[in-house]
Amino acid sequence: MNPRTADDPELQAALRAWDSAIASRENSFDESMQIRTALRDSASRQADGWAALTSGRISAFRGDVDFAEVLLTEALGRFYLIGDAYGEAMAISHFSIRQTSHQDLDRALEFALKPLSSSIPFLDQDRILLHNCAAQCYWSREESHHAIAHLLKSLDLARSINDSERSSVALGNIGAVLMSLGEWDLALAVSLKAWKLQLINSTDREKHQPTQLANVVLLNCLLGNHRKALGYADQLFEYAIASREPAALLYFFPLVDAYSLNGQSRKGRRLPGSCPCTKPNQQDGVCLRALDGCRRNVARSSEQPPVCHCVSRASVGAARRSCQAGRPSMRCALTHSLKRRLGAQGRIHEVEGVGEPPQI
Repeated sequence: MNPRTADDPELQAALRAWDSAIASRENSFDESMQIRTALRDSASRQADGWAALTSGRISAFRGDVDFAEVLLTEALGRFYLIGDAYGEAMAISHFSIRQTSHQDLDRALEFALKPLSSSIPFLDQDRILLHNCAAQCYWSREESHHAIAHLLKSLDLARSINDSERSSVALGNIGAVLMSLGEWDLALAVSLKAWKLQLINSTDREKHQPTQLANVVLLNCLLGNHRKALGYADQLFEYAIASREPAALLYFFPLVDAYSLNGQSRKGRRLPGSCPCTKPNQQDGVCLRALDGCRRNVARSSEQPPVCHCVSRASVGAARRSCQAGRPSMRCALTHSLKRRLGAQGRIHEVEGVGEPPQI
């Protein structure tokens, strides 16, 4: 039962919420939860399943993996009952996020790769999402080369359907992985390209995802480009204080670094109080304590080197180890190939898949 070919208006409404998640997570989540509530006691099980899947997908992204598990389990049950193999595969893939969060990395990878080995004719935009889930699993296993290979596939698919939003996401993810490998120059060029592509795609600030901008700030700090970091930090600050996403707290780590390195330690000390998402029920206490510790570091000295707090959650450990070790010469065929495709002004050209991970 292919959901994309069905003429059920309730199902099509649920699929619109699913497809719009890339552009506006908040609106997509609210819409899908409303659909789920409205269809709770109805016979529209497929539409109800897709609404639950959309809500579970966004909850997983936000880090609320317990609620995501409830929603994904609900969606999987609906799909299994009515025979929607397409929906089943998408739900199974997203269970990988939950397992990654609980450090069950082997099981997570199994969930992520199973749909990619099936014969289901996924739409390109959904296949992109499957590759992103696989990339996250490999990244969490510190198998960055396989992660980049999946992200390159996402990028190729996004370009093949002229989807600049998903192209921006893929480039931003590649930049984050390269940062964890210590390839800071290349990571900066890719992350900056991803951020500029977002600005070209839309002038609506509410649709922008500032994670890429946060990585641009951090990478400029790490490379010693302190004045450039400050310029981007001022832009990031405006996004951070306006965001309702819980992940927005992580944007304040590179901000503290940028302001302290430019002699604005007083502004750095005030940053945690500026975050709209610092209520205990909205944020992980570990993140708040880490941010407060970073603020105290700024208070002690505005001249100390920045502490690397990588914005993308999956790369926190790898990026921190990379910074502590200096700048390791971790070279591989994938990163060399990407470098050859960088123009003189740091422009990214067409990127082909140059490495094939197993089981795809």
